[in-house]
Amino acid sequence: MSQNVTLRNPTKKVPTDRCEKCITREEMVELIRDGINSTFEAIFKEFKDEIKADLNKSIASELKKQIKSLLVDMERMKESQAGLQNDLEDAKQLICKLKSEIKNNVEQIEEIKSQVGKQLQWGRLNNLEIVGLPEKSNESLPDIIRRLRFMQA
Repeated sequence: MSQNVTLRNPTKKVPTDRCEKCITREEMVELIRDGINSTFEAIFKEFKDEIKADLNKSIASELKKQIKSLLVDMERMKESQAGLQNDLEDAKQLICKLKSEIKNNVEQIEEIKSQVGKQLQWGRLNNLEIVGLPEKSNESLPDIIRRLRFMQA
């Protein structure tokens, strides 16, 4: 690295007694370096603070949008839940009604079975069983009765 520095003649002796207001080259470099560093730190801090502020604003803005969206979604879910709750209540009432109807239908079916059984029994009471006559295919009841009359006579 080349520097534009004028070097003193090495053979020439530098006086060691300096005035109090004079500073050496190294001290001057150190002062400049400190000044640059403090200026850079100040600029960097200001830049960092601006970035933080911008980020905080954008994050806050995005969070507000997200919260608003969540609140809207929550309202929709509440409405949907209320609708589902109403549907559930309607379904419960319908189930109770259908259970009652099924119970009534089962009772009616049992009553009809009983009546059919009684009618079958009643119909069998009027049946006449003739024992001792041979059965022929395609016989009719009137023919059997006529034959029986002729047998008695």
